[in-house]
Amino acid sequence: MVVGMLANRQIQIDPAVPLKMSQQLLQGGAQVLANWQMAGEPRVQAVEQQALLSGCDMIVVFGGDGTLLGAARGAAPSGTPVLGINFGRLGFLTEAEVRDCRAAADALLSGDYTIEERMMLRAAFPDGRTLDALNDVTVSRSGEMALLYLDMAVDGQRFDSYGADGVLVASPTGSTAYSLSCGGPVISPQLRCMVLCPICPHTLRARPVVLSPTETVQICVGSRSRQARVDLDGVHTGVLTSGQGVLVSQSPYRARFIRLNQRSFYALLREKLAQND
Repeated sequence: MVVGMLANRQIQIDPAVPLKMSQQLLQGGAQVLANWQMAGEPRVQAVEQQALLSGCDMIVVFGGDGTLLGAARGAAPSGTPVLGINFGRLGFLTEAEVRDCRAAADALLSGDYTIEERMMLRAAFPDGRTLDALNDVTVSRSGEMALLYLDMAVDGQRFDSYGADGVLVASPTGSTAYSLSCGGPVISPQLRCMVLCPICPHTLRARPVVLSPTETVQICVGSRSRQARVDLDGVHTGVLTSGQGVLVSQSPYRARFIRLNQRSFYALLREKLAQND
């Protein structure tokens, strides 16, 4: 068994945590790779992050939800499952806290875990690029205070047009992220669907809409606006000018998460959202 360890090097992580976990995995017969040179453990091979994401049986991610989102996206094409160890603030997607690392290593070695698959989104850009997201695809204002006018179509049929700060398409996983802040519904991750959610619309009629995963959403910059920015999972990925659009559909890939316990999604939702009260 080859276990990859991926850490967010931009946040403060106690190096003793991945060190002890890697030593436990090595003692159990696993081979361990990491995206950094792990001080104190020469048996851990340092490799480039892309090789780590595609060359392991599973990946342990040390960081917050943002780090885990990036790892899950990168690992999705190869189908590699990821386990998140929370070093961030909320840790909604991460499975374990730092105190759980020993038990997590035991579970990985014994196979005492399950794999949960999550639907992803795919965004097709006018320049031919296609990129995948786990949480959401957002089209929003690009450095201007004026309203952004957007035209939306579903499966090629005109749906609506209005001025707003922007609009997003969220997956069930993303329904508890930005979409939730915009008034969108919380959706069970067991479902396959998309949420088209306006961001601060300047109209009373604009409301979140739940769409089938087989439908395709086109979001175009209206003639009254000059440009908009596109973000996938909060990462800036492109700019649209007037008349251009991005096409959002279900991705052929699935994000795969290692689950160690039987906590329900709703218990987790209650626990994590209560931390923001």
